[in-house]
Amino acid sequence: MKLIDNRYKVNRLVNEDTYSSTYEVVDLWDNDKKVFLKLYNAENNSIIEHFIKNFFYYTQIKHRNLLLNKQFSIVKVIDGRKVQVKQYYSTSEFTDASILDNVYGNLPLKKKLHIILQICSVLDFLHHSGLVYKHLSPTNIFLTRNNIVKLKDIASIQENFINANYDNITRFFIAPEIIFHQDQKVGESADKYSLGKLIVYLLTDSFFQPNVTKYDYKDIEEMNQEQITFINEVVNNL
Repeated sequence: MKLIDNRYKVNRLVNEDTYSSTYEVVDLWDNDKKVFLKLYNAENNSIIEHFIKNFFYYTQIKHRNLLLNKQFSIVKVIDGRKVQVKQYYSTSEFTDASILDNVYGNLPLKKKLHIILQICSVLDFLHHSGLVYKHLSPTNIFLTRNNIVKLKDIASIQENFINANYDNITRFFIAPEIIFHQDQKVGESADKYSLGKLIVYLLTDSFFQPNVTKYDYKDIEEMNQEQITFINEVVNNL
């Protein structure tokens, strides 16, 4: 497969799972910009139905710290040949930035605090837009070379939520009501729970220690007692 809908030139396969396949493609109709294109398996009906109803709304959610959703449509032509089986695809903003989980260990305290502030900004924006992110974790956060945070696009997160599909890192960050799919209980507090977990993960050596309320900070030599007390209180109240 080299060309989709006479528009998207396929560069490479990025990821493939039970539900979909994600490709890095070049949009020939938009100045050869790279985008992510995701092809959905035909039997993935719940996702298709959800996106038919909601994808346009997701394209309107725009924030500098969030990868954008672009298009949801039906594949018509592959490599110049008409497609006989109905198959849907979506496109989203491309990034080649590293996931936070791969780079956070070498970051100085100031940069880690800047990351946390950017995440607070985009979560506040989403909550004011009536959305809960649900799957905030170091594997769903990208960090550019300029220390700019980019959260994975909303459609991909909603897909993972509907399919109860998350990796072994993310399961440590998402709220219990999401893990147990108690949809009626899912609200902004779920993201606050994840944010607290993320702060502990970035700033301390206590992430995998149960029932901790006072944390072992990695950069304690750069912090005074007032700052330590403040962060302890913030995390414990999230």
